[in-house]
Amino acid sequence: MFRLLSLSAKIKAVSLVFLLAGLASVSITLWVTWQLEGGAAAVNEAGRLRMQVFRMQLSFQNHEQHLLDQGNARFSASLQLLREGDPSRPLQILWTPPLRAQFARIEEGWQHLSRMQTAATLPEFRAQGDALVQVIDDLVTLLEREMVRWTAGLHLFLLMMVALVIGATIVFGMMSYWEVLYPLERLEGGMAHIRQGQLQTRLQLESSGEFGRVASGFNLMAASLQSARENLEFKVREKTASLQAQHAQLQLGRGGAQVEAGEVIGAVAEDLVLADAQAAHATAAFGGDV
Repeated sequence: MFRLLSLSAKIKAVSLVFLLAGLASVSITLWVTWQLEGGAAAVNEAGRLRMQVFRMQLSFQNHEQHLLDQGNARFSASLQLLREGDPSRPLQILWTPPLRAQFARIEEGWQHLSRMQTAATLPEFRAQGDALVQVIDDLVTLLEREMVRWTAGLHLFLLMMVALVIGATIVFGMMSYWEVLYPLERLEGGMAHIRQGQLQTRLQLESSGEFGRVASGFNLMAASLQSARENLEFKVREKTASLQAQHAQLQLGRGGAQVEAGEVIGAVAEDLVLADAQAAHATAAFGGDV
């Protein structure tokens, strides 16, 4: 199907494919980069949760209820930010089932720590806070592993794009040769044969596009020139035979008959010279135009 298209249609089709591939690669790269940037912001925000737990432990130890309330509000806001994300930063967790399960354990541990703020002793509150910090550390570890996986996927995709560019360059070079350079070489060779007088030269290009039509026109012109030369040669042979017959008859006569024979020979010679000049002019004009 592709071989039946014209050269201009092939160029448009290949250009469209390259354009779509380029747009797709750029879009995917930007999307993955955006995901990684959001994941890095999520890691930072999760790291802040640990700091907030430490601050709440210190506030609980010093009996600073107002600071403890502020810590509760900040921790709740951080959890909501991690849960919902923030496209404007961007900030988002690259959610997977293990990450969702680990985040649920953080929320459960936070609820338990909140209930302990009114009745727990300092060692109990500190132990629960340390346990919550460990759960947060596990979440950060999972986030970092997920980012490593996405980064490796991005690197693999970029390598694939490099390989695609190299392959596309090779394909485009081969296509340029077979669709443009090779037909031009055939046409140039045919023109050289025509200039050498080989009017039986014909081009065989299996193409329905522009070069196929040029080859068909070349063959038609070569056939016309060959036919004209054959007709000319036939007329020359006919004139020669007629001249020989007249010359045989003139041998029987003398004087004025010899003068008449000279006139006939001169006329035939002029016809031959004129015919050869016309054929040479047609051949040279054909070679120059093509």
